[in-house]
Amino acid sequence: MVNVEKTLAAYRNGMTLKEFAKLPLNSNVVQKINRVNNDYSNFSTCDIDKECASNYYRDHKMLQDFIDGQAVNDLHSVAKAIRSLLEGYLHRRFPGHVKRCKLFGQIIGDVKLAQLPNPLFYLQPLATELDEINDYAGQFHHNTDVTSSTAYISDSELRNYARRTLTIIHKGEP
Repeated sequence: MVNVEKTLAAYRNGMTLKEFAKLPLNSNVVQKINRVNNDYSNFSTCDIDKECASNYYRDHKMLQDFIDGQAVNDLHSVAKAIRSLLEGYLHRRFPGHVKRCKLFGQIIGDVKLAQLPNPLFYLQPLATELDEINDYAGQFHHNTDVTSSTAYISDSELRNYARRTLTIIHKGEP
């Protein structure tokens, strides 16, 4: 006879579920309900860390995995992640100084015009590098542009821009 104790917990908030999964139970198996054929539901394994990851973290991981040579299903997704990752980085590095409503090119324009004591002034040595990355990544960013979703992407060129992006994030310089 096997003694099985099960706890079923339903959460709308993945972060709360993440805390629940840390509880010292005999075995924490976290599953989620997902849709399968014919609109039925089924249980499947749930990777809590993946489910709760921010877009910033997902974009960073996607670029790092691509640079590290891991298989990537869609080069267009990697190319799109470059711009959103840099925008997220600048929002986090300069909270309150980078407006949420501004596009990446506009942020670079603000950097070029910044005067002390505005902390964006300290990004001016990166302005050319940010412009070059924006010019490249901007080709793939807008999904309403047919050419952006069908444009050829060179693996080596994309890897170069992904590396340059992570270098800015890790070192704060080109």
